[in-house]
Amino acid sequence: MKTSREFMINSATDNTKARKVSAYKLKLVQSLVLEAEARTEETKGAYPGGRFKRYFDIMRTYFQPLIITNMLTLLFLLPIVAWAFFFEIFGYESFGYLIANLDPKTPPYLMNNIGIGLSGGLPIMQAKSMLLSSYKVMAAGIAVLSPVAGIGIAGNIYVCTKLVWGESFIMKKDKYGNDVPRIVTEFFRGVKEFSGKMVLNVTIISVLVIGSILLVLEFVDSLLLGSTHAGHYIGLILGIIIALFTLMVSVIYLPFSVSYSSSNSKTKIKNSILLALAFPLSTLIIVILAFIPFGLVFTGPMLKILVTVLLLSFGFTHACLTMTNYADYNSENIIQPLYQQQIKTQIRTERKKAKAVEKQKKQNYKKMKKK
Repeated sequence: MKTSREFMINSATDNTKARKVSAYKLKLVQSLVLEAEARTEETKGAYPGGRFKRYFDIMRTYFQPLIITNMLTLLFLLPIVAWAFFFEIFGYESFGYLIANLDPKTPPYLMNNIGIGLSGGLPIMQAKSMLLSSYKVMAAGIAVLSPVAGIGIAGNIYVCTKLVWGESFIMKKDKYGNDVPRIVTEFFRGVKEFSGKMVLNVTIISVLVIGSILLVLEFVDSLLLGSTHAGHYIGLILGIIIALFTLMVSVIYLPFSVSYSSSNSKTKIKNSILLALAFPLSTLIIVILAFIPFGLVFTGPMLKILVTVLLLSFGFTHACLTMTNYADYNSENIIQPLYQQQIKTQIRTERKKAKAVEKQKKQNYKKMKKK
């Protein structure tokens, strides 16, 4: 009888193209911990048209509930939003002068290291270094405030998971007699069930990502001041690797925290790491799709205003829905088929054992009867 691992290997080696599948990927997939999802309804099967179509169909069908979900999530992200707006209003440069014990209202004369007799001047590179100090403080503040954001993310991912699974919502009648989902009730149900775990998850992820960003900023700072050494280059490389890897694992792990609620965190982290390593390109694309809108905030002033409005209106739900859709894709096409095969194998094995026991009982009975 074939085990689930043998089934996976044989399925991957049925033809020439499949035999070229990396043994490294097969080994990672075979190491997955298989278990059932925490669904409350029967699976609806593969979505016709693929995952991108599912994303846009969900957006079109549930646009208003998704906007409400985003607004509810924003309530728990207000500390981070307020922190970011403080720097936008006060000014990164002014805050840098404040850190350096300079008066932000009377900025110093900037010179490019040539001002003989201009002792009151400030080298341009040093001024840029002060600006980086503002970014460091802002990034560190986001990490400190991230636990509160985890509460809203728990409710958002819970709603997105139900949408991706196609499960029914608690409904109510609107003034026209139509059934509409009680999205606020569903959101806070997710908060109640998953916020405890999600707060810890988001905090750890934020610390790792923000810490990596600080390493990169420290490298840039050393370049500006001309004090770069080997440690800065090592920090730059480690920062980029840790940030990317953390985000790649997170886009799978955060939805798994909801869709596999019965398992322990180690299992979900292990599966997320294995899937991210097995399919790095597709996972990296999802990271870009989910988070690139937030990077547009650092563009020109006019575009920044438009992007900020869009992010506050829909950005957080877009990120959660993108992650949830991708994580469910991995679950539907890899974990669940192998899990079902494993269950079937176990059932067959148990039946064989039962038949063997029954046969042995009959043989023992015949021997006793002869005696």
